[in-house]
Formats: sequence, C-alpha cells, structure tokens
Amino acid sequence: MDLLSLPRQVVKACMKSKDRINYSDQVVTPDLASQWLAHWNTRNRRFKGASSDLYAAEMKCGAWNRGSRLMFYSDGVLCDGQNCLLAVVKSGITCLFDVLVGATVEEGATIDTGSKRSVQDALQIKGVASWIANKNCVAIINNTHRLATNSNSKRLPHHVIEKFALDNENWLRPIVDLSQKQHKRKLTSSVYYAQLGAALRSGESHEEILDFHNCYFTGENYEPTKNSTIRLREYILELSGTPWSFPLGYDAAKRTQRAIKAFINRQSISKLYCPTEYIYQFPTVQD
Repeated sequence: MDLLSLPRQVVKACMKSKDRINYSDQVVTPDLASQWLAHWNTRNRRFKGASSDLYAAEMKCGAWNRGSRLMFYSDGVLCDGQNCLLAVVKSGITCLFDVLVGATVEEGATIDTGSKRSVQDALQIKGVASWIANKNCVAIINNTHRLATNSNSKRLPHHVIEKFALDNENWLRPIVDLSQKQHKRKLTSSVYYAQLGAALRSGESHEEILDFHNCYFTGENYEPTKNSTIRLREYILELSGTPWSFPLGYDAAKRTQRAIKAFINRQSISKLYCPTEYIYQFPTVQD
C-alpha cells in the first residue's frame, strides 16, 4: 500500500462502510511524516515543541513505543498525532505506528483534554523503584541536566531518568529521600536539592550536607563559623518571586554552593557573593 495515499483511500472506504479502519504497524518515514503534516494537518492545535523534542529523543535512542497511534478523521484530516509526526521529522528516524481512520469530530474535541501521562507515570507503569518514580527525583535530575548544560533543556525521557538514577544512586537517593521529608516553599526546590547532590557527589560527607540543610531549613544556627546558612536564607527570602526559577536559578545555585563550601570549611562570611563558576560540578546526563 502507498501510505501517502492512505487518507484518500480511507475516505472512500469510510463513505461506503461507515466503519473505522485500522492499519497496524504502518511504516512512517520522515519524508512521509513531513508530507502528512503539510497536507493533512489542517484542523489541529498548535504544535508543542517540548513534546515533539521528547518524542524525538526517545526515537533516536530506540525507546519509542511502536504501539503509538495516529488518528485521522473520515475525511482524511489528521485528528491526533501531530507532535509524533513532527518528532519523526526532527529525529530523522523511521517509526511504526498504528493508524486509525474514521475518528469523529466529538472524539477530536476531547483528545488530551484531561491529564497527560507524565514521566513519573511512565516510570511507575514500568515498575521501577519508587524513589526513582518520585516526582522530586525526576525534577532533581532534570535540573541537574539543565545546570550541567547551562541551557533551557527540555524534560528528559523516562528511560534517561531511570538510567541516570540507577547509575548515581549512591549520592542521588539520599538527596531524594531528604527532599521528600523536608520541603519549605521558597526556601527549597529541586534546584536547591541538586546543589546538595552535587556537593555529596564531589566527596563532601553526608553528615555535613545534612547538618548544612538542617541549619538552613530551620534557621537555627548559633555557631559563627556556620553562618553561611543564615546568609543564604537572607538572600533567598529577600528576593521577590521564585528565586529557584530560571534564569535566576543559576545565580541561586552558585550562591548555594558557596554557602555549602563555606559551611563545611567553617568559614564565617559577611556577604554571600555569587561565584563566577560552580564549586561543585554536575554530572552529565546522557540524553
């Protein structure tokens, strides 16, 4: 079958049978995906760049689900799957899709109006360890990747999250556990916990990291040589808005690392300036 003419053929079939027609495991090349988007994607929402980037990353590493489905209305117009097709174009990878033709307008109006499946949903479905499927773990890894690349990186696919977590369990899991036990709005975030993880990974002791966090979290610190936690609290709480959101998050991350280092070195500081470089380096997340 010439897939490029599939919608046209289906229109005629649907007009005769009034039934849905399913085509399993149809080969969709980047060229075909591009042509379908150009000629048959006329009644859809705007593209979601983050979604297509995520799908493209999964396609490139072979983690794309071959059971994914494309849907067309009975007149041949694309109903659902535009971001999947765009990912095929972006990745340059030929993929298999199930193709359903004969969707109703009512179906098209309600697709994806509910909650979409998240990365942690996918991890839970796969049955990975609960600490990896935890939303805090996913956020910490995503922000570690963002800080390591100093870019507005998109969310990572679930298989990348899982592999990174397993490869770095020795320092990541204690930080994830800590983030689940103690969270205070504005004071802490996944970006903050990523700094604790970077310090722990770099060789700082778990006891020192926990001591730093407790002093910072509670604001109770009576030792002058540990006052960097107070300076960090002052800096974070004096900022308007959300200090851990980007691009301000890069500055907050560097100041947090300086506070950790000063705390561990028992260095009293009068002002928490922002270092030009990160003191603790972030591991590279291979996506």
